[in-house]
Amino acid sequence: MKLRRITLAVLVALVAFLVWAGIGTLHSDGAGLKYTALFAVAVAMVGAGIALRDRAPVAAAVLMLVGAAAPMAIFYWMAPVFVPGFLVVATLVVVTQLRRRRANPAV
Repeated sequence: MKLRRITLAVLVALVAFLVWAGIGTLHSDGAGLKYTALFAVAVAMVGAGIALRDRAPVAAAVLMLVGAAAPMAIFYWMAPVFVPGFLVVATLVVVTQLRRRRANPAV
């Protein structure tokens, strides 16, 4: 249960970062709404993943991983900056998913 709370806290921090980055791109030179819209999609994916964690854990894990990878794809020239954060999120999501499967084995 502690791992699940830590994962939730990290995902909420990721959503806050994505919202902050999306708002920040509104005023960047030439970017306009293009990057903001992409960050909004990433926020929606991570948010949907958080909401679906109990009902559809595999789909939720995929949504959270894709949403966490979004900053690397959006700002591809800065991908090395975002890799450590993605690795933390990916590790937490995968480990949480693996523990969930061990706790509830298929019958």
